[in-house]
Amino acid sequence: MQQRLVGALNAAYGIEVVSLGRIEAGTATDNYVASGRAGRRWFVKVYRDPRTLPSELEAIELAMFARAGGVPVPAVHRSLDGELVAALTNPFAVSPWDYVDDAVTAEGELRGARWAAVGTVLGRLHRRLAEHPAAAAGQLSATRLRDLEQARIHFDWLIVQYQARGELNEFETWALQAVQHRRALLPAVAGMLEALP
Repeated sequence: MQQRLVGALNAAYGIEVVSLGRIEAGTATDNYVASGRAGRRWFVKVYRDPRTLPSELEAIELAMFARAGGVPVPAVHRSLDGELVAALTNPFAVSPWDYVDDAVTAEGELRGARWAAVGTVLGRLHRRLAEHPAAAAGQLSATRLRDLEQARIHFDWLIVQYQARGELNEFETWALQAVQHRRALLPAVAGMLEALP
């Protein structure tokens, strides 16, 4: 897989990768850090399920919109053909982003002043996204807020993918447990949606 990814990054993005390492994070994507000859690094997302690409592209476009509004979001890099995601030979599509050194997530145990900093940036993100044309006010039936059948299909697919790997590392074990837990909550979510006006 890694050799194919190195070749794909070179062919689709012109990135000459000298080292590639797996990042143990991400439930819907496989993530890597790629280093180039001049020391530049990229955060590389590999999309496992081609059915998710339309929603992934929407998310990337929102990230670009937020970045254009001054929110500190890493830049995504377009392919040599100008694409946001290079759909490559099966089984994957890929997008490289700026790599952020020493990034800490909530899973990485945010502490102290970092919570306030995250809150400030999150507020800026919400203000910016409120300016997006899709944020125009409108009423929508509560039952259309979430496609539970599509969520069930996606969760089932993720569970099968993790179980097919056989031996899982610590992160993959956590990710499998998380998706199984979310899958188990769907009947309760359906009941809540039915109770909404």
